[in-house]
Amino acid sequence: MKDELATVSAAGTYKTWRKWSTPSWAGTVTLRPLDDPRALAALDELNKKRHKKQPSASNQQVDHTERVALVVPYARKDEAKSLGARWSPIDKHWWLPTSEITALEKAAALGFLPNQTT
Repeated sequence: MKDELATVSAAGTYKTWRKWSTPSWAGTVTLRPLDDPRALAALDELNKKRHKKQPSASNQQVDHTERVALVVPYARKDEAKSLGARWSPIDKHWWLPTSEITALEKAAALGFLPNQTT
């Protein structure tokens, strides 16, 4: 292929589904993994062209902070925020870093730690 990241055109609209036959070149090509740095760089470039604000996975930093999960009712979320707690959209709970001893003590006093009863 002249361009490695070329798109494959297909007839139809978003409402139609078509079964594609395997292309003739499929047996002669090895596919790259999804986390290939070249593909991620191409996505970053495309995002820049489209003025996207959200970076692709290649620019995202992984947070390896050790966390303490909190049990915070929605009505008391502002109290958790004032302690410095952060919301994890993946895990769907509030958390504090284990290094924040003072904030953890305040969270315990407010009954936000999971092993406490409120």
